Amino acid sequence: MKAIAPCFGIFILSMLVFNTSMAQKTIFTSSGGLTIGFGAGTAYQKSDLANSKGFGLDFTIGSQLYHKENAFLGVDWNFRFLAGQNKAYDHRINPDNTFSNIRYSFFNYDLEVGLTLNRMRERTGIVLTGFAGAGITHGRTFTDLYDAGGNLYDYGSIDPNQESKLVYKDLVALSDGDFETRLVNKVAILPTAGLFIGYQLSRSLVLGIEFKTNFCLTERNSLVGIDLDNRVIEKSGIDRNNYVSMGFRWNLRGGSSSSSATNNYSNNTRTHNRVVQASLPGPSVNITDPSSNSFHTVSPNHTIRATITNVGGADQISFFQNGFPNNIFTYNVNTKNFTANVRLREGENDFRIKAANQTSSAEDLVTITLDNPPGEVTPAPLVEFTSPSGNRFTSSSDRVDVTAAVKHVGSKQDIQLTLNGLNIPFEYYPVSGLVKTSLMKNEGVHNLLIRVINESGSAQDQLSVNFNDRVKIAAPSVRFVNPAIPVEVINDRFPISAETQNVPGRNDITMKINGAIISDFSFSANGLVSVNLFLSEGINTIEISARNEAGMASDRTSITRIEPQYIEPVYIEPVYIEPVVRSYPPVINIINPVTYPFRTYELSEELRATVSNVSSKENIILDINGLSTRDFSFNQSTKVLTARVALRDGENVLTIKAQNESGGQVKDQVFIKETRPCRPPAIRLLDPVQDPISTSQQNYAVRAQVRNITNA
Repeated sequence: MKAIAPCFGIFILSMLVFNTSMAQKTIFTSSGGLTIGFGAGTAYQKSDLANSKGFGLDFTIGSQLYHKENAFLGVDWNFRFLAGQNKAYDHRINPDNTFSNIRYSFFNYDLEVGLTLNRMRERTGIVLTGFAGAGITHGRTFTDLYDAGGNLYDYGSIDPNQESKLVYKDLVALSDGDFETRLVNKVAILPTAGLFIGYQLSRSLVLGIEFKTNFCLTERNSLVGIDLDNRVIEKSGIDRNNYVSMGFRWNLRGGSSSSSATNNYSNNTRTHNRVVQASLPGPSVNITDPSSNSFHTVSPNHTIRATITNVGGADQISFFQNGFPNNIFTYNVNTKNFTANVRLREGENDFRIKAANQTSSAEDLVTITLDNPPGEVTPAPLVEFTSPSGNRFTSSSDRVDVTAAVKHVGSKQDIQLTLNGLNIPFEYYPVSGLVKTSLMKNEGVHNLLIRVINESGSAQDQLSVNFNDRVKIAAPSVRFVNPAIPVEVINDRFPISAETQNVPGRNDITMKINGAIISDFSFSANGLVSVNLFLSEGINTIEISARNEAGMASDRTSITRIEPQYIEPVYIEPVYIEPVVRSYPPVINIINPVTYPFRTYELSEELRATVSNVSSKENIILDINGLSTRDFSFNQSTKVLTARVALRDGENVLTIKAQNESGGQVKDQVFIKETRPCRPPAIRLLDPVQDPISTSQQNYAVRAQVRNITNA
């Protein structure tokens, strides 16, 4: 902001001077119309790293909003596309005896409004424009961690005490120039401001110099901020993109003019009436539950309510949960009420409701934080490598992306990731609990160990990655099970299930309905994908894609939701027809436990579910952690399945499958067996209550209260 302040000072001073000027010079006029511009120049950042100047290119297209001859100000708008890149080799050594070297590139899509000193432009040909606006910025940051041989850089040869220019020179010489490791890939909405100073070369062409900056409202990655250098230093100032360029603007001479005239035809007066069609009022969105923008709760489920006006139906409403579309909501056009039942994850949950019509759009946001219940003991941490899954993985690729899921971890400092005993860098996303890193190809077996810790204990997981050029990985496959073919239904919900093979984990599955991504599906250990979908009226196209290192596969089906139509009853003479027994697909409903997943300290738990439309126990299969078992009971009259399941530590996946001649259904339930927390002993002396005590008795009874022990 300090860099642009002098420019705006000149701009305001010029406004005051030319507003009082009465000198008559040659008036330069413009016919308005479409304006395009091109520019090229220097891109650099204000961040926590000492970065060098790079390069950038921009393209603008716009038009005038207000222009009048001899007017003090002119107002215009333009859309700008800007692309830039620069590098940073920071001469300051880090606490772990490493240096930071990054390459940052960005793409801006900004809508700007500019104020031009029109009277000065007409009389002198000098164009002075100040502009401001906002837009979408996509920032991408990469770092150079590995040399050409795939090994971590050894910075021992660099003396950090020498001059900064010499340290910079040594870092550039050491780097192989390949910034192979991604740190930040973020899209945010950022405000922008700048100043353009140029000269009118001709009626249509302006040449000038421009300074522009995009501000991050927060230094951390968020909706309105990008951590450009992957580093947050308190009180260091907010990161921002700066761009200085030289370019030209070309006016295409559009514009319009107006005139009036009176025509008399034999004393007849003709009146021309122009009908101005009123535009539809813009929509409004008001979240009523929760009533505040920030809400805390200890319940994992919540019902979000809102009032939305001036929209025609649910198709003009978008609902987002933590940035991902959520199509499971209801909207009553008559009452204008919006309702969505959501499930919260621990920590902050961001929700956004957006409504749009042909006039404009509106939105409202709320943050719901799921807290631990008061007095609850912090659970022990959990960690598991999720991609690649399993303890061993063999790859023939040049690079393997590794993902781990952690729970009950306070910060990145509580996580340690090592490769063959050495610490390696990684990305940590606190909201989703994901840890990500990448391994470059290096022949042989490499052992990864991740360890997490909190006040209740620690946990760890291991993964062995074998780079082997001779291994061929089988391609993935996807097949819809329910429905196997396109169907028509009258219900607004339908249980979808599909079988996959050769898919490493849930993160390698993408599900879409009518083009919108669905994130709340379940993925079992045997490769089964299932979700209970909310259907829109008409054709609903569902697509599931799966990928691994060998390629990608997908399958598509459709479900048409039709409305039952009322038919006027007609009396028909009764005719006896031989009854036909109609068969329906099985329906599974898990009634105990009702929460998903279910956490317990017990060694075993009871699973109960109703399974309708099956003739006997032979139509049912129960899988426990991928292994089928017949150790369960099924009451034919009540249709209740009961099974007592022995649990192992951690996650236990139970899958119920039911099949008859009309189809099948599959449902999962997850039991997570946790270690019961151990509380330390506590002693409170009851008698005597004073210390010391004097007594004349030869025998004295001492009483104390002891808790959290099992026996004497």
